[in-house]
Amino acid sequence: MTEQRDKFRLANPYQAEGVPPGPDSPRAKLPVPHRQVWAALQDGLRNLPRVRESVLWCGEGWRWAWQYSYGDRQLAFLIPSEVGVSAVLVVDDDLLDPLMEHEGMTPSIRNLVECSEPKGASRRCWTPVIDVDTARNFLNAARGLVEIIRSH
Repeated sequence: MTEQRDKFRLANPYQAEGVPPGPDSPRAKLPVPHRQVWAALQDGLRNLPRVRESVLWCGEGWRWAWQYSYGDRQLAFLIPSEVGVSAVLVVDDDLLDPLMEHEGMTPSIRNLVECSEPKGASRRCWTPVIDVDTARNFLNAARGLVEIIRSH
């Protein structure tokens, strides 16, 4: 998985620190098949209630990324790549059990969360998103996470 993640990370089309890319720029800059996946993910995350989008420089490792937050909690990141789209679901430790029990969790997303390594008080669950089905599964997990955050 690390090798695949590095391949995606190195193919980020936004390499230079400085002026951030426009929020919708990956829709024009990514190769055609990845544009559709990006648009589906971005629109789905933007349409979640009270979720904010920010374009951030994440250092030389990931470069520019699109962060989605609910209140003061990070929810997800999208990272553009010329070989696909990277998506990261951020699951705080206190939300891990409720998320795993949520009815919208598919086996693939459940496995993604279980296999991710803890980082501080959360898990950053990275996945390549190369098709619309994977995008739909990721969005269902993000939607479930927002529901759980709202109920806490």
